[in-house]
Amino acid sequence: VNDKAPAFTQMEYNTTVSENAGSGTSIALVEAVDGDVGSNAVIEYHLISPHTDSFSVDPMTGSVTISGLLDREKQDAYNLTIEAVDEGQPPLTGIAFLVISLTDYNDNSPQFVNLPTQVSE
Repeated sequence: VNDKAPAFTQMEYNTTVSENAGSGTSIALVEAVDGDVGSNAVIEYHLISPHTDSFSVDPMTGSVTISGLLDREKQDAYNLTIEAVDEGQPPLTGIAFLVISLTDYNDNSPQFVNLPTQVSE
């Protein structure tokens, strides 16, 4: 009987990542447990929120990795929703949240504003 839904060990995970971290970099590990037995306790993880072009989750391990380019000047944080689904019939689910804060990398040259057109002495 599949009567227990997967439950994450934390409802909210938080991590900080440099905006220049490369694609494939592991940034977090989420974990859910299921009190059932057999296939009813086997869990798969899925990213169900926006930003699936920037991040991915390994369905078997719960490892969250960067899968795209990050730019702190465009977006300084991401809020992801991750779902754990068991293999029971019917499948039961659990939800957790991952908050990713980006740290700045010095990737923009300084720019002058209001350049003088003439210098007087």
